Amino acid sequence: MIQETLLQKRLEELAERAYAHNSFTFTDFLGLHEQNVLHIAERTLSYAGLTLYGGMEDCERLMARFGDVKSAGYEQPFPIACIQAEPQMQKYADALTHRDILGALMHLGIERSCIGDILIYDNIAYFFCVERMADTIIQELSRARHTSLQCTRISSPPANLQKQKFPEMLQVASIRADAVVCAVFSLSRRDGQSLFAAKKVFINGRCTENPAVTLEEHVIVSVRGMGRFCYLETTGTTRKGNLRILVEKYQ
Repeated sequence: MIQETLLQKRLEELAERAYAHNSFTFTDFLGLHEQNVLHIAERTLSYAGLTLYGGMEDCERLMARFGDVKSAGYEQPFPIACIQAEPQMQKYADALTHRDILGALMHLGIERSCIGDILIYDNIAYFFCVERMADTIIQELSRARHTSLQCTRISSPPANLQKQKFPEMLQVASIRADAVVCAVFSLSRRDGQSLFAAKKVFINGRCTENPAVTLEEHVIVSVRGMGRFCYLETTGTTRKGNLRILVEKYQ
């Protein structure tokens, strides 16, 4: 609760500064719980102009920018860098994971808020970081587990990696949030509802404790520790009266 209060004050300060000086201010990367704090306070902050971005489309960890292009008279890009971390000898490299890369970054003393989404493709890691830490990471991130790494700055991850989504048809009794979450992640109703009680379910970045809320088309549902999906639409009904729905699961 104290951390949430401190974050809200920080957001208010950034919004006020951007508004007062007709300029732009930025947060570091915000996780789901921090984004929820932002969304709760959004009505009181939107006067300054608010944009969220994580480095590419569909990122989970996002940076907030306060400021309005029309009022400022110019556009200021987000201070986000993209880093590629590739094994120096791929033949002998460990199979890299998100945890390996994040752990290696934390071991360097880099704060979690400085790191955005981490993606792995063909055993090469791609991740976003705040611009001010990019050179340090390139120089210092030389190993993950037993694998020596070569880090370089790139403009963006490969196009075929940019948040791969996989369509899936499912059958549910209703489009209540808990019913869809259980279907997507193959959970019992009890286990699904416990996720809501534990504040682990986020709909479009907002923490949702009510399992009975009805999903609207194209909302993105994130479940901490399990993954994300986009509910696209209801396509029909079965003979037994269940609904056929189409979702896209993120890699």
